[in-house]
Amino acid sequence: EVTHMDVPSGSPSDANPADSQVHSTFGKTEKSSRRNFSVMLIDAIGYFVGISFFSPQTTLQEFVTRLTTSNVLIGLTTSIAWGGMGLTQLFVANYVERLPIKKWYAVLFGAFERLPLLVCAIVAPILAKPHPMAMLVVVFALLGVQYLFMGCILPAYSALYSKVIPPRQRGLLFGSGIGVANVLKLGTGLLIPFILVADRWWGGFPNGSDCPQLWFAYRPFSNN
Repeated sequence: EVTHMDVPSGSPSDANPADSQVHSTFGKTEKSSRRNFSVMLIDAIGYFVGISFFSPQTTLQEFVTRLTTSNVLIGLTTSIAWGGMGLTQLFVANYVERLPIKKWYAVLFGAFERLPLLVCAIVAPILAKPHPMAMLVVVFALLGVQYLFMGCILPAYSALYSKVIPPRQRGLLFGSGIGVANVLKLGTGLLIPFILVADRWWGGFPNGSDCPQLWFAYRPFSNN
């Protein structure tokens, strides 16, 4: 009589290829999840720190006060920014939702969104002092274009964010990002007043347009 030897449980003969594939996929998913969280966290920190150099509520309004004394025009700064960004999302959200891949849409419009900062940094030393009203028109036009493109980006960015960050980690990501950014902004808070009162060889603010230059130089490190 031929007897069969018992095969110990868990031996290679008992291995299930499907289980091995599941464990492999799980490991890759965990690794990708950690990488996505790190990248999105750096992006959140970078955005909140960088925008302090060119915020419509602070630095940009100070820039505009050097060009005009009209409270209406000064207040128009934030209206153009947030109005342009909010209204644009209403028109592009459905289109973005139907895109099979949203990453390259966000990258393309992100590149366009940065260009007005470069133009402002180039034009300000030329127009700000000799032609302040012309510079004001340019600032408002560039600000409108920048925030229109930012409004185009946000639906795609939100979709990417919801796809790569699990729901249980989203609060942690933004809480950590904003918290770290606020600590780092203590440094920008010391730098910006120096820029605003400086009168060095570059001509001082706003003639030297240092904040737009810094913000444009900084923006490649932030994906939003």
